[in-house]
Amino acid sequence: MIKAAQIALGPVAPIPLRATKTEAALRGAPINNETIERAAESVCRESNPIADPVWGSAEYKEEIIKVFTKRGLKKALKQAGTPVE
Repeated sequence: MIKAAQIALGPVAPIPLRATKTEAALRGAPINNETIERAAESVCRESNPIADPVWGSAEYKEEIIKVFTKRGLKKALKQAGTPVE
């Protein structure tokens, strides 16, 4: 079970933000791939990616948010001794 999580997003929104709704949803959630997938979708909904000619389109940033959320959660869980493959 996930006891706590903190997720911060940088250059994917007008200002850096924390995904507080996703963090709350993760508390008490089981440690499995389904939880990680749901969290990635939730973080994407919480963000407000803006298109930028240098940093990419909003659609690109939405996909990257999902990828990095999954990677970050898996890495954190592995470091905590409960890896998810």
